[in-house]
Amino acid sequence: MKLYRYRPLSEILFKELLYSEVYLASPIELNDPLDLNGQLDFFSENKAEINRLVHFLSKQMGVLLLSDDNYVLAAKLMHPIVYEQLGTYITADFSNRDTHIVTTKDLFEILSRFYRENPYAIEGLEEFKAENLFSTLETLFAQFLNNSSVACFSQNYNNFLMWSHYASGHTGICLEFEVDADPESSNTCHFPFISNAPFEGKYIEWMEDINMVRYSASLTKPKFYDYMLIFDNEGDVDLMTISKSFWKQYAHGVKNLFLEKLAPWSEESEWRIVHVSFQETMPEDRILKFNSSALTGVYFGAKSSKQTQERVRNITEKGNSNPVFYKCNVDGTRGYSGDITHISLGKGKLMF
Repeated sequence: MKLYRYRPLSEILFKELLYSEVYLASPIELNDPLDLNGQLDFFSENKAEINRLVHFLSKQMGVLLLSDDNYVLAAKLMHPIVYEQLGTYITADFSNRDTHIVTTKDLFEILSRFYRENPYAIEGLEEFKAENLFSTLETLFAQFLNNSSVACFSQNYNNFLMWSHYASGHTGICLEFEVDADPESSNTCHFPFISNAPFEGKYIEWMEDINMVRYSASLTKPKFYDYMLIFDNEGDVDLMTISKSFWKQYAHGVKNLFLEKLAPWSEESEWRIVHVSFQETMPEDRILKFNSSALTGVYFGAKSSKQTQERVRNITEKGNSNPVFYKCNVDGTRGYSGDITHISLGKGKLMF
């Protein structure tokens, strides 16, 4: 199967070609603000789940107060009576909602009202700054839901708008990769990668799953209760490295969230490599080296310069790849014409 990766014209492009690199982008680097941005849903009608939520919130409040050496107020806020009052308050609010969705913002508003309406129920409560709790929770949720990264591909090489958006207004290129189709799943392929350096004299080769993106009218909001265990164990080393099989189920759930996009993006026919991380990563940690034999074609945009074409050809000659070169043409009415001009007769031979 062939998949395509649009690349903008920049020095980074030539570096990626020279070293056979695929860069995985973080949420902030993506052009869709809803991408890789899991929005939790706290709603529940289940008493046991609401009790778990109250226990989690009480623990977070206690830890925050103890870190400020406010032991007295911490003990009061974690008292069973306050615990019960908060649970009753949250249950009543959830029951009176028009929709069965409670976002993080909604939850913060509920807690703010609870603290405002009960200033005298707990002596010293006025000392507690709810904003500090909200900031702590937002950081915690982001740690597990907003640190993953993706490399994006498409089934199409001649999407006119994608050339505009992702290939520097048709001056960039589109890379063609050959990937192995999964015999058991039409939504999964396998992309060949290789280690940057040899291990015991040999380079390590492996296959990464690349999955088809699902498009829907609205994005799935992950239920807080399905992921509460990871939020409740943020300091677990095995969780941070996802090294134990127990935590992999949560990583798989997060991965599925990031294989979903809104329906207006469906024309991109996107496929993704998703790396789930429960801690912040640096850009240099999100680079994979692909097996250069997987690069089978290079499509130059309609406005790409001869200098760009020559430079790309020279770089690929230095590696083990032997891509076929193509030049895109505009037919004036529908964007790119069906027959892209084949401008390569073999490695190192370029025709215009």
